[in-house]
Amino acid sequence: MSTSCGEPQASTYGWLQELEAEQKTGSLAASEGGWDTVTSTPSEIYGLKPASGMTQEQIADSVQAWAAAAERADAAGFDMIQIHAAHGYLIHQFLSPLSNKRTDEYGGSWENRTRYLREIVHAVAARWPENKALGIRFSGDDWVEAGWRIADTVRLAEELYAAGVRAFDLSSAGIGAFHGPSGPGYQVPLAQAVKQALPDDAFVTAVGAITEAHQAEQILVTGQADGVCIGRAALGDPQWPNRAAQVLGASKSHPSHYWRGRW
Repeated sequence: MSTSCGEPQASTYGWLQELEAEQKTGSLAASEGGWDTVTSTPSEIYGLKPASGMTQEQIADSVQAWAAAAERADAAGFDMIQIHAAHGYLIHQFLSPLSNKRTDEYGGSWENRTRYLREIVHAVAARWPENKALGIRFSGDDWVEAGWRIADTVRLAEELYAAGVRAFDLSSAGIGAFHGPSGPGYQVPLAQAVKQALPDDAFVTAVGAITEAHQAEQILVTGQADGVCIGRAALGDPQWPNRAAQVLGASKSHPSHYWRGRW
């Protein structure tokens, strides 16, 4: 069967159309391939099966699992790893008072809510080579007064820098509805706050609605961040870095076997 250029075969997305037609919601049973989820505090959210609060034994096992993963990444030849502590994933669920309602040493105070991440960082740093970069991604702010705020992030970033983290990537939110700002570079001030608090050898990146070459350059030359991340822009245009280089008058950096494509 042939199709015209740019027009996928009907079967390409058939499975997705069938899924949408069924309008399935909720969690899959173990018999259907699902699994039991864990979190900082037992919770029901988004119509899913309630997640179970992690026991202290599970927390300890998880910390060692993070360290073992770092060891595998080193053996595989990676030069940098990033611990994902953002966007409502497990670590963020411990950090944020919006989701962490524990009453043991992993909940309540700032010191307790950050304990899980600090244990992970120390365990990972113990197995990750000192000559390789150790990074972390934060939701710098929940954008809710009672949630995790940028001041919390700055304070924790300073502690994790002392523990060996050198790369800090600043996103935001991920727990509950989004109440933050919007528009070009709306998260850049979060990166700037962390950058200003850390020594010069820390590498801080900004993310979110950074789509234009001059916009990205302005963030760098004004010292708001050391780097920019362009996930959506790169998805939309895999040649974005090279096009930005052309706009800014920098040398082209694409490999020689792409030269035929030019611009």
